[in-house]
Amino acid sequence: GGGTRNPALRAALTRTLAPAPLITFADLGWDARGFTDATREAAAFAFLGYAHAQGWPSTLPHTTGAAHAARTGKWSPAPGAS
Repeated sequence: GGGTRNPALRAALTRTLAPAPLITFADLGWDARGFTDATREAAAFAFLGYAHAQGWPSTLPHTTGAAHAARTGKWSPAPGAS
């Protein structure tokens, strides 16, 4: 996604994570294997869609601070689609 190309976000992460280095998927060679930032973003959204269709929660109190686990998002089929 766009976050990988956002210099302000990368700089903030570098500062926040210091002294640990900011290691990217590209650093690990994933891009060279065809799993680019665009394909990672598509895979993440596909998983979120699948999780939503399964009724799985996408927010959990111990990871987000939410009051309870909740399924987020909205199923919006194209007009005329089932």
